[in-house]
Amino acid sequence: MATEAFVYCWTDNLTGKLYVGSHRGTDDDGYICSSKYMMNEYKLRPNDFTRQIIAHGSTEDIRELEHQILVATKAANSDEFYNISHGGGRLYRKGVTMSEEHKQKISAANKGKLKNDSHKAALKKAKSELSNETKSKAGKAGGKTSGKRWSTDLELKRAQSLRMKQWWADRKENASVGQ
Repeated sequence: MATEAFVYCWTDNLTGKLYVGSHRGTDDDGYICSSKYMMNEYKLRPNDFTRQIIAHGSTEDIRELEHQILVATKAANSDEFYNISHGGGRLYRKGVTMSEEHKQKISAANKGKLKNDSHKAALKKAKSELSNETKSKAGKAGGKTSGKRWSTDLELKRAQSLRMKQWWADRKENASVGQ
């Protein structure tokens, strides 16, 4: 029986940092990782990285193993890892909240990053599609949604959805170019 997924570990031989992840696919399908932080480093110096396959198995078992490894090593809170979560899909599961420290790590990692031209264009387009009512609400809130991550306004949700679709399309395009 063919296995459907595997747990892997990338080693940054220059810095000694590790990245543990799981992937549904084959060992040689060209997949690197889902971490944009690790991927940025990999793109700059791919020859400094080596990958080791830890285990093969069903997707469910592999995700659980990935999670157990990351929890046991406290990877998300360690400077020795590129990982910022404990994997296994748990970061996005309903009812799970991020610690303040984790939120601050993500915020710090994103501060000062420049957006590429296609991202800027997608944001501008989505913003132009907002209704006057939505723009007015945002203006009254000082450009923010009163500390809420998502607005209850349907039009804003649609604009956010369009931005995410564009982001995924750009990410797929960039991944296929890098292979």
